[in-house]
Amino acid sequence: MDANGTAWEDRPGGFCKCRAVKILVLFLSASYNKRKEDDMEKGKRILLTLLFVILAAMGIMAGTFLAGGGLKPRPGVDRGERETAQAYPEPSEGQTAGAEAGQEIKDSQEMKKNWWKESIVYQIYPKSFNDSNGDGIGDIRGIIEKLDYLKELGVNVLWISPMLESPQDDNGYDISDYRRIYKDYGTMQDYEELLFQAHERGIKVLMDLVVNHTSDEHQWFLESKKSKDNPYRDYYIWKNPVNGKEPNNWGGVFGGSAWEYDNETQMYYLHLFSKKQPDLNWENEKVRQEVYDMMKFWCDKGIDGFRMDVISMISKDQAFPDGEVKSGLYGDFGPYSVHGPRVHEFLQEMNREVLSKYDIMTVGETSGVTIEEAQKYAGEESGELNMVFQFEHVEDASPHAEFGKWTTDRYDFKAFKKTMIKWQEELQGKAWNS
Repeated sequence: MDANGTAWEDRPGGFCKCRAVKILVLFLSASYNKRKEDDMEKGKRILLTLLFVILAAMGIMAGTFLAGGGLKPRPGVDRGERETAQAYPEPSEGQTAGAEAGQEIKDSQEMKKNWWKESIVYQIYPKSFNDSNGDGIGDIRGIIEKLDYLKELGVNVLWISPMLESPQDDNGYDISDYRRIYKDYGTMQDYEELLFQAHERGIKVLMDLVVNHTSDEHQWFLESKKSKDNPYRDYYIWKNPVNGKEPNNWGGVFGGSAWEYDNETQMYYLHLFSKKQPDLNWENEKVRQEVYDMMKFWCDKGIDGFRMDVISMISKDQAFPDGEVKSGLYGDFGPYSVHGPRVHEFLQEMNREVLSKYDIMTVGETSGVTIEEAQKYAGEESGELNMVFQFEHVEDASPHAEFGKWTTDRYDFKAFKKTMIKWQEELQGKAWNS
């Protein structure tokens, strides 16, 4: 009603005005309720966000606490199982002494700092890495183009697979000239620029050293096969036939016999890999000196080390006995050619002649190596290499380990983890893991 007692509806236009007011009141009321509901939803979201942040912070604090040694698992607990960590009891006097001795070993290891112990190594297979000229083949200039990218990744060492002159029977691991760059990859000038540009960015470069064998197109072998009295004959391993057949029953890594017959001199030469990769005769001192001189050539160019291909196979048992036939047609050469009788003698000589004279990194490919053997190759005081590649984590992480990596079985991650932990722990204070 208005001041005269007349209802709004009874006044001219009163009905419309009354309806308008009601609609306005309802609209304001609905807006208020909607805003109230939105505020509640926003509040819920804020509370949930705060709860998530608090839980995340608690997780980070718990992880930091455990990583710092707050709670330590009981000795003997399998790391692959999810068991509750429990604190160690108070150590006895003997345990304290042992811990102090262990700390001394750790401290002594930490004192022996080397740049290669703190490096991140990136392997490059040049043929497929980056093609700079559009011919479909990766090359040295392609690597140079990617140096800034590699630095951005945090890489500070490049291991480049073989880049030397080669017929490419085994992807460059069959070298025909140790002092020449493979023509499809570029020139020596390109390689020198790669070294310079990499060093400018704080990146070091490792060369892949392949000296268990050469290509059968290497000049040494071409001379060696000319005649039995050629000066290069003993650069390789030649043997007379036995009962009209191969000198022994060894099989090659790539299949077939490890021996190839030469019609011209009517003798067999040894090739543990392809028949186009004849094995060098490391028993010949001239061969070893040729290898050392070649290594010095590249070190003087400015390379920063070597990844040594199948270096554990350079020494052979000179009796060349038959190997055990496990499956197939041929005998196993492993016991007589892998970690052979003079391999450590040869590597110690290499270290004296070359490696110790340069600040370089060395890693040896040593298939089948054991913890004990690795300490001989790469122990702190061994006088041989800095570290080795072992393949136990590849060969033993299968339910059918006898087939090694040649299996369709699903990879056993627990077996892998145990193998890696074993190598880390058992070489601690004795040798450096790769």
